Amino acid sequence: MRQRDYPGSDLVIEQTLAPGSNYRRYVASYQSDGLKIFGLLTVPAGRKPAGGWPVIIFNHGYIPPSQYRTTERYVAYVDGFASHGYIVFKPDYRGHGSSEGQPSSAYGSPGYTVDVLNAVTTLQRYPDADRSRIGMWGHSLGGNITLRALVIDPRIKVAVIWAGVTATYQDLLENWHRPPGSGPPPSTTRSWRQDWVARYGRPEQNPRFWNSISPMSYLA
Repeated sequence: MRQRDYPGSDLVIEQTLAPGSNYRRYVASYQSDGLKIFGLLTVPAGRKPAGGWPVIIFNHGYIPPSQYRTTERYVAYVDGFASHGYIVFKPDYRGHGSSEGQPSSAYGSPGYTVDVLNAVTTLQRYPDADRSRIGMWGHSLGGNITLRALVIDPRIKVAVIWAGVTATYQDLLENWHRPPGSGPPPSTTRSWRQDWVARYGRPEQNPRFWNSISPMSYLA
């Protein structure tokens, strides 16, 4: 993933929402892998600094894609950053809300990570943003995505991972199982585990492969 490009696109304002205490709120969209991806955008209402506002890409945790709504969940967290002078962009990963594409597993597919890396490029092109100060905040599944993005893209200068699903693949395969009814359909959850083990063997049998795709292997 370090070898490919993440061109992003211009950020398109799709809808103007009621403002926050000292910031503006929008539903915006951008392009990722040929898909139209939506997200929640907040922009401080004060006088823009000379270099632009610092940016936080806000990577949300697992929410069933069919239940996900752009303006719901994480409201207080977004407000905390937005009211203190940050542009915040919370991408709706592919297949979530109005975003195009099919939802997938963050642990068995690069799609969601590709979406947030294209969001980085998109926010770098946004006129009010300081392109040199872009960070990430990720919760749970979003923490895993954030860690992946960090080890791929040096443009991300700082990140916070809150209760992230960050572990080796051996841990994920053996110990990470959602309670019944809390995740995607079982066939979706099992497919990447079963397919990859059938194709590459278990981590203890083929550590070279599993280490090569784990972000944990690239931490200094």
